[in-house]
Amino acid sequence: MADHRGKVDSIYPEVGRRIREARKAKSHQLTQQDLGDQIELSRESVANIESGRQQVLLHHVLRIATVLGIPLADLMPHNPTEKLSLDDALESVSDDERSFVARALKDN
Repeated sequence: MADHRGKVDSIYPEVGRRIREARKAKSHQLTQQDLGDQIELSRESVANIESGRQQVLLHHVLRIATVLGIPLADLMPHNPTEKLSLDDALESVSDDERSFVARALKDN
């Protein structure tokens, strides 16, 4: 089994950047507090997620995409030179979390 920990950890700053950009988009213009209230996280947690200092749970990413009215895939990194399969990214999560991701992707 290959060690993909570095690749997985590098995902969080990119996901956070995408969340921040979507939140600040003209069609949304939500504050961190507004977003946090809608997804049941503190403003500080939203700030830490957006800066990549805090890992974001899958169900929060789905809630964020729902609140922002964007596809879940828009919040995922797209690095064509270094691909990480979904299976690799989900390697260390529980079966329940894998099922959640499968349902979320099916619904989007």
